[in-house]
Amino acid sequence: MLLASLALSCGGSDNSPRSTATPSATAPNSVESLFSLTEGGRLLVLCGPDNTSTDIYEVTRAGLLRQTESPSGEPVYSFSAAGNRIAFVYPDQSAQPTVAVRDLDDRDKAARGTLVGYGDIAAISTDGTVAWTQRTSRRGKLVTQVRIKREGQPAVRATTYPEIWDLSYSTGRLDAQVASASGKRFKWIRAADRPWPAGRSQKLAMHVPGRIVSSVNGKLAYETARDPNNTLYISDEQGRTTRKTRSAWSPYAWSPDERQLLVARNNPKAPLGLMDVATGAVRSIGPLPCGWVASAQWLKQAPR
Repeated sequence: MLLASLALSCGGSDNSPRSTATPSATAPNSVESLFSLTEGGRLLVLCGPDNTSTDIYEVTRAGLLRQTESPSGEPVYSFSAAGNRIAFVYPDQSAQPTVAVRDLDDRDKAARGTLVGYGDIAAISTDGTVAWTQRTSRRGKLVTQVRIKREGQPAVRATTYPEIWDLSYSTGRLDAQVASASGKRFKWIRAADRPWPAGRSQKLAMHVPGRIVSSVNGKLAYETARDPNNTLYISDEQGRTTRKTRSAWSPYAWSPDERQLLVARNNPKAPLGLMDVATGAVRSIGPLPCGWVASAQWLKQAPR
């Protein structure tokens, strides 16, 4: 989700017409090394030539299928998927970050879906509930609110923290990566959508914002974001560290069976990798033809 914040400074808009191109798959041999990933579920990536030209793609047996067609200057900043729905953030015509929801298999790839609010980071649950962050002022200081919209109900404010860097639904609850007011300490708040005091929190071993991904059952993989001494942490559902590895790889997505991690290096031209969670061993699986991968999500669904 870090792309949402990074891309806001680069966002913009123009009067270019919206794309009406039909989605197309890349040649099968261009993603041949990734075919095995589709057997475990449905792999979605946010990808583009740079972080100002990103769209959502799906790795399929037929190749790389484009799921969104963004007009020039209006990239998808970040996304979240659950069931057959995606929530994603993009800049509107005034460059304001906008949260929208639509069906994952909507044939109109240029459609922006249904607007649910304005914010920087979004997460969607299997029942269609959408949560997003929204920066606001309170007592003269900038803080981050979490707003939630359930099906058929108006959006409500759930909670407020000094700063939020990520949101993720896990086992029906909303979790959040929260920074302290100083921005130098980070926690993973489980059940952040519950009234204060929220569920238990897990202190994260990072002093600058780094990548963090949660599995469907609440396991975490995150990096310390220390270059060149980055460390990759893996913890269980209770927040106990189960592996700590010095690694140049950053976590991008848990496999549906939680035995593997999709990982990548902080280099647009570097290949993706597949990490064995039990051993920490990484197998390189090559780059994607769409370009730089900003984020990913691996759904537990039948492959296409």
